[in-house]
Amino acid sequence: MFARTKRLLLRPPWPEDAAELVAAIAGGDIVSNVRTLPKPYMRADAARHIARQMDMPTHEAACHIYLRTNGRPTLVGGIGFGLPSEGSRVPQLNYWVTRDCWGAGIATEAGEAVLETAFGALRYPMLCAHHTADNMVAGQTFAALDFHANEDVDETMTYLLTRERWLHRRQAFREAA
Repeated sequence: MFARTKRLLLRPPWPEDAAELVAAIAGGDIVSNVRTLPKPYMRADAARHIARQMDMPTHEAACHIYLRTNGRPTLVGGIGFGLPSEGSRVPQLNYWVTRDCWGAGIATEAGEAVLETAFGALRYPMLCAHHTADNMVAGQTFAALDFHANEDVDETMTYLLTRERWLHRRQAFREAA
């Protein structure tokens, strides 16, 4: 998936991104917030992660989030959606953003582009999202994307967004513009 927004470039990860990915994750407090990442996060971990993302099925998406600048774009995060495990039926939206971009609306802006692909192009009926109970900023991001809280299980918050709800919200924004 490739997308361009007002401030961002979203594109698939490439093998040559490994060093930049390590720097962004290790220096951006990401490892402490994402339980599934190895600690410490090394270049070999990044290479494996990128290889997995490059092999994703066409009905899933994984993108690096780049902040567009006057020069070379800067890697500031990652976002995507896919089935979290074999047998899962509802794709899950995941994202991470480097600490220096927290609170800047990067995840929400990137999320809007990803939802356009998931619901608009691929026509998924629903997406889910999760975060730990102590990461309420993620909950604010999901709420800004119009996900609604579904349950709290074992200190994990679960959110859902249906294609119907997304279409309704999208239409309301178009009519207001």
